Amino acid sequence: MLRVYSKKRGKIVPGMLRDISAARVDWIDCLSPTLKEQETISKRFGIPLADIDKLLRKEIRPHVYSGRRFSAIVLVAPYHSLKSKAIKKAPLVIFVNSDKDILTLHNKPFEAFDELIKDFESRPEIFRNPTKFLYELLDQINQNCYILLENVEPQLDVLEAVVFKNHQDISTREIFRLRKSLMYLHKILIGNREIVNMIEKGTIPQLSKSELLDFRHLYNDIINLADVRDTYHDILSSIMEMYLSQVSNSLNIIMKRLTAWGSLILIPTLIASIYGMNFKISAFNMPELHWKYGYLFSLGLMAVSVALLAYYFKRKNWF
Repeated sequence: MLRVYSKKRGKIVPGMLRDISAARVDWIDCLSPTLKEQETISKRFGIPLADIDKLLRKEIRPHVYSGRRFSAIVLVAPYHSLKSKAIKKAPLVIFVNSDKDILTLHNKPFEAFDELIKDFESRPEIFRNPTKFLYELLDQINQNCYILLENVEPQLDVLEAVVFKNHQDISTREIFRLRKSLMYLHKILIGNREIVNMIEKGTIPQLSKSELLDFRHLYNDIINLADVRDTYHDILSSIMEMYLSQVSNSLNIIMKRLTAWGSLILIPTLIASIYGMNFKISAFNMPELHWKYGYLFSLGLMAVSVALLAYYFKRKNWF
């Protein structure tokens, strides 16, 4: 899908690729472009088709390429996975040429673009120049990361409460889903932090150097977001440790109960087996075998031994 936006008469309006002019700022957004769209973009911007295909197909690391005709910025942005309902990351490639055109290539739909488009009507200054547009886009990505972290906090509170109340109601899948989301956020923040730092140093000639100091605010925001993310990761690790500790304690309790019940059965079995190991003709037969109360005595001995063991295990809280 290919979208074009241009600033005309002080307003940002949708346009067509053929309407792009060097006299104004134009934004061309390509979401999973077809081969025909890739060829059109390649001819229009002078970008080799092989490079476009490589950037779209391969999981590339964040980096900056600076050139005379155009510069390329590879960022990482978050998106929601519909299958796992987790936060994931995907590369976002931004091209800026000398004609003030901005080209974005990506294979996943990013909420940052939708939020940016909503602000076009009320904030046309977004298209003042490529530097301003890039700043607003990066700021929106940071805002999305902040919102995602805000959504993680109540989920951590729920997991923490469940662990203390009844760990059997907790879902390990939920813990690992949050852990993976925080891992992706960490990769997003660390990758974009280095890119923002490089932009601020003036490595991209197509950007206005007088406005590069504004990117220091983005850098500080990323540092703060990374600190919050690290805090949530530590909390989640503590929840996981508490959960595993309670599972281990529950297993110990179960083993103690099994031991207690096994002991209750063992004593009567031992008594019955001793009385069963006698022969009709033997000098070592027990004298109580011919006692008329011998049977009742053996049953009573079993009952008393079981009662004493039950009392002992009850005192030890094994039941």
